Amino acid sequence: MSGKIIELRRGSGDGAGGSLYDRASTLVAQGRLEEAEELVFEGRHLEPVNADFANLEGLVRLRKGDCIGAADRFAEAVLIDESRADLRNNLGTALLEAGRIREAADAIAGGLSIDGNNVNLLRNAATAAIIVGDSDRAVELACRAVREEPHEAGSHVVLAETLLRSGDTRAAADALECLRFLEGIPMKVLLKAVHLYIRMDMLEEAQGVAYTAVESDPSNLKLMLLLGKVLEMRDDLDGARHVYVTILSSDPANVDARNGLGCILERKGEYIEALEHFMEAHRLSPPNEQIEVNLGIVLDKLDMDDEAERHLTRVMEKAPHFSVAFNAMGCFLSRRGRYIEAAATFTTAIELEPDNERYRRNLGLACEMIASTGLQDSGL
Repeated sequence: MSGKIIELRRGSGDGAGGSLYDRASTLVAQGRLEEAEELVFEGRHLEPVNADFANLEGLVRLRKGDCIGAADRFAEAVLIDESRADLRNNLGTALLEAGRIREAADAIAGGLSIDGNNVNLLRNAATAAIIVGDSDRAVELACRAVREEPHEAGSHVVLAETLLRSGDTRAAADALECLRFLEGIPMKVLLKAVHLYIRMDMLEEAQGVAYTAVESDPSNLKLMLLLGKVLEMRDDLDGARHVYVTILSSDPANVDARNGLGCILERKGEYIEALEHFMEAHRLSPPNEQIEVNLGIVLDKLDMDDEAERHLTRVMEKAPHFSVAFNAMGCFLSRRGRYIEAAATFTTAIELEPDNERYRRNLGLACEMIASTGLQDSGL
């Protein structure tokens, strides 16, 4: 949700330095970061006190996931040229992504003191306000960003997030509705819109935006995974299955698609096939509690009691704050008639996630069975 990085040099000028910068900028835009980095280092050696090269090095580092290194380079650029709002915006962006919110807010405020109508700074400022819990300030800043550039999709998405955080779901939905009338929406913005619709339980709208995104970039597996998830949430199991199979046809080692397909097969009662996919996902991935739980669930469905209980117990021991594992174990125990143990396990799941209604229903059913069978448990 952070603001857009200003990638272009502020008047690259002539000579070797300008040529290097232009070539490096092109490589960054193409995602060829290693090659871009080599040119940036060459340019920094040629012009060591150059805000544009420091800024571009920060951008490369940010694209490579090094938020702290990026912030250091952006801070250096700001020191070289304190008059530029775009450099302070980039610094604020990196600090936000690094979780250094107070420092980010200071950098953004400095940028707004230079250019109070800078849309990227307004959006970043709104993001910082959301994080620190100042919903009213966040909405005010996001509204200003929309007024400044009403055709900028990112501003509408930031406004929607601020309104949702403030509890105004209807207004948040209206803000996202504006995306229908805009063109050329960046993929990152579309992804954010889908996630917001999911949070608002507007799954039909989430599916529509996800389809639009996939149609625009059918090779983007991250988008396809999100579409599969939305279809799964809407109980379109065949549609979700098709999406996951399509992903695996081009990327057989995609753990998320493999796990997602396993979930679909488990829900359709195809337990053997589901087990095969979960086992392959488990083999391919680093330790993953959700996949371990999924394995336990399908082993339970196959009446492989010892293996199921072992998997679920291991997850609860390794991840004692993972409520999903405790709920799954409670279901396993209930199906074996071990209702007292199940009730205790469901209770732990609720303690970890108090607002989960499914866990509460499961506990209620276990307690009913305890009462109906005459079992006693002084702990209940």
